[in-house]
Order: sequence, then C-alpha cells, then structure tokens
Amino acid sequence: MKINLRHFIFILLAIIVILTVFQAYELNNMRSQLDKVNELYELKPVVEPELEIENPVLPTADFAHQLFINVQEGW
Repeated sequence: MKINLRHFIFILLAIIVILTVFQAYELNNMRSQLDKVNELYELKPVVEPELEIENPVLPTADFAHQLFINVQEGW
C-alpha cells in the first residue's frame, strides 16, 4: 500500500488531535487534584496589603542638581 501526501497529512492531524485531547484530559485531572489539595488545606489566595505612605519624600531640585554635579565630575 502506497501512502500519499493526503494520507500522511490525515494521519498527522489525527495524531495531533489525539495528543491534544490527551493533554486536555491530563490538565483537567491535574486541576481537579489541585482543587482537592486546596480544599484539604483550605488555601486562600494571598492578598498583599497596599502600602500607604503618609508623607512621601520626593527628590528636590537641590538633590537633582547635586546628583548632576556628581555625575559630571565622575563621582
């Protein structure tokens, strides 16, 4: 039996579809296992507190000027 290009492409696409379905099944299985672990340990997403700075220290013109002089002099 001679395999022409059409048969080769069909077989290749069939293999890709089978592998994609298998990967989706494995991903779904992993996700369900992860859900079980999260329920077991009652893990909740970590929410980091927002930092509130009451009096922020902003660079002044003198600081910027001194930095410019230091850079020019090769510091």
